[in-house]
Amino acid sequence: MELSERDIKRFRSKFVAGKDDECWNWNGTLDIGGYGKLSVSVPKHTTLKAHRVSYTLYVGNIADGMIVMHKCDNPQCVNPNHLTMGTQKENVTDCGNKNRRSPQDKNNNNRAILNEQDVIEIKKLYETGEYSCAYLGKMYGVAPSTVRYALVGKSWNGVGNVFHIPKNKINRMKRKLLKEEIIFLIDMLLSGDFTIKDVANKFSVTTSEVYHICKINNIQLNKIKENPCPYKLSKFDVMEIRDMLKLGLYTQRYIAKKFNVSPTHIGYIKSGKSWGNLI
Repeated sequence: MELSERDIKRFRSKFVAGKDDECWNWNGTLDIGGYGKLSVSVPKHTTLKAHRVSYTLYVGNIADGMIVMHKCDNPQCVNPNHLTMGTQKENVTDCGNKNRRSPQDKNNNNRAILNEQDVIEIKKLYETGEYSCAYLGKMYGVAPSTVRYALVGKSWNGVGNVFHIPKNKINRMKRKLLKEEIIFLIDMLLSGDFTIKDVANKFSVTTSEVYHICKINNIQLNKIKENPCPYKLSKFDVMEIRDMLKLGLYTQRYIAKKFNVSPTHIGYIKSGKSWGNLI
């Protein structure tokens, strides 16, 4: 940390130096945690913590990855005699020893939704190669990233067996579909009454996974997309939509909301891209 003479002068003007055993409170701007902060000219638009500046000027350089802790537990203090260098782990331990942090463990954590048994089950399920992080997240009511952190040991380290990425991770499905389900899925697609998105939602898989099923079963996707409306509209619905469009009194957005489809689908009907064969 290299400060210009101007920045050092500004720093020293923001507090009153007292006795060694007294707190020298920062009179400048404070951050949300109550720590003093100082804007410096080099590098431009950089803000530094006031107590770190104090430690650098009066004690010495701060090693990479180390933090500066307050022995006085007063974040506003910049007295170098009240500052000491340490690791983040030491800082957390110090907070706990001084009751400035509520004691929490893996199961006693008000932000934790998973418990040890959940993590063990998640690892076993993922190793089968049949479940994705997204699907397991929905199953246990957490975000996919929470599942991923538990799997790689970023959280819940040491819980359950050592995790191994399944060798047969070829099945990209959120869940393994039964043979009967795949047949039913294909029948829905070929009926022309459902879009790929409809089918994906029905079977709790992604649209890309439906495309994958189509590819391996040699299904022509262009035939599926002839009717792009995700909801099955009746012939009479379409006739009414056309009448409303001809009147010119309603927007496509209004008509879409009335018939529970998207404005794009109303546009398809208007241009004849959808239901073009209806006279």
